Amino acid sequence: MPLRSSSSTPKRFILNFLTILFIAILLGGCSFGPKQLNDGHLAYNETVRQSSDQELLLNIVRLRYLDTIEFMSISSISSQLSFSVAVGANIGEELDKSTNLGFGEVGWSNRPTFTFMPQRGKSFANKVTSPVPLLVLTDLAASDWDIPVLLQLLIQDINGNENTSGHISSEFLELIQLLGDLQYREDLYFGSIEKQEKIFEPISKKSISVSDIVEAANSGYRFNLDDSGENYVLTQTFNQPVLYVPQEVPERNRLFKLLHLQHMKTPYVDILAGKYSEEAQDEINFIMMEARSILDTISYLAGGVKVPETHIAKGWATEDWPVTGSPSLDLRGLLRINTSESKPDVSLAVQHRGYWFYLADNDTRSKLTFLILAEILRMSLSPDEDAKAPVLTLPVGR
Repeated sequence: MPLRSSSSTPKRFILNFLTILFIAILLGGCSFGPKQLNDGHLAYNETVRQSSDQELLLNIVRLRYLDTIEFMSISSISSQLSFSVAVGANIGEELDKSTNLGFGEVGWSNRPTFTFMPQRGKSFANKVTSPVPLLVLTDLAASDWDIPVLLQLLIQDINGNENTSGHISSEFLELIQLLGDLQYREDLYFGSIEKQEKIFEPISKKSISVSDIVEAANSGYRFNLDDSGENYVLTQTFNQPVLYVPQEVPERNRLFKLLHLQHMKTPYVDILAGKYSEEAQDEINFIMMEARSILDTISYLAGGVKVPETHIAKGWATEDWPVTGSPSLDLRGLLRINTSESKPDVSLAVQHRGYWFYLADNDTRSKLTFLILAEILRMSLSPDEDAKAPVLTLPVGR
């Protein structure tokens, strides 16, 4: 006769043991927390990047049609993960009988929330209409970004060599090509160096305490002894954009002639922001660069949008750019945005007025130009905390 349990204790023990064992195997195998964190982070990163690039491309196309543009910033991303397990088991009365374990159901859900904020307000307007800081340009160049593309994209004038809408001077083209060749050969430094600027007249050494020196350092200033050793000079450190070309480089003379520079013995030539004055002397000892604003740069690149003939016939866009009757903008291959009636098989495309506008995947020059502009936007634009624009929060399902 088969043995029977004398109480429910063994059955309850076996049921609890099997249930705990199943859950432990299930959770241990799926590594729910770390895996979902890793997958979610990469997925959101790719989505944010793709949407930002599409927004920038769409704004370039909009300007080509003289439509208004809009920038949105993602101020926050939050995600709520939930996990549920339902387990059932049925154990026979007699231990020698088969045991049936029902595994139930396992489920999880992910409910992300994105908070968008339109870029508005005085601070944002200043960012998009003010010239791009030269330190942004020189820092990118010092990191081996392509100098000819940077200069053609961001600079309107270099010591009288013009790169304006509708006209690129032959001297400007020769200049940026020469700088590009020197960059490729690593025969120049186009970046910034640290300099000291005097803020206040010399102060007697006896009047300065240790706490004064520490406080000045915490505020970004420095006390330096003058040549006499009896006085302190209060200075401030700043980064000065510069160009350096060794004297033994054969192209140095031609480069200096294009820039109207004297043949100086100083190792670095300072780069200053502003427009070159024709009243200046024929040969100077610094470089004046007139930079475009972000809005000017986007407008400049709108000349690279290929508008469908049907849209021109309807009067939706002008054949010339920036306005009818003006000289066509010569981007020299800087950016080309193609059009298609059907969705193209490319990594970056947007739809506008019934057509698709896109960057060809094999057009490396256009992709590099777009990448540089996108990076400058990311460095220059950020949500304005003082903006009064409405905040839209969109809950997105699984």
